[in-house]
Amino acid sequence: MKTERTGALIKANRNKLGMTQKKLSELIGYSDSRVVYQIESGKMRPPFDKIRRISRALMFDKCLIIESLVADFAHHIRQVSGIK
Repeated sequence: MKTERTGALIKANRNKLGMTQKKLSELIGYSDSRVVYQIESGKMRPPFDKIRRISRALMFDKCLIIESLVADFAHHIRQVSGIK
C-alpha cells in the first residue's frame, strides 16, 4: 500500500524546518537516510513505533500522521475494491 499523503506531510514539515533527510533519520533512530526517502516517497509507511519520534522531530501532532495514514489506507481500499 502506498502512503503518498503521509509521505508528503512528513516531507513538507521537514522542508519547512530546513531539515535534511539524514538529520531526520538520525533523530528517529535510523543511521540510513534511505528509510526517510522511502517514507516520504510513499513507498514505505512509517513504522508505528517511529510515529511519535517523527512528530516530535518535526514539531507537530502525531495525530496528523495517523490521520494521513488512515486517509492513505481508505484510498487504497477504494482502489482495490473499485469504489470511487
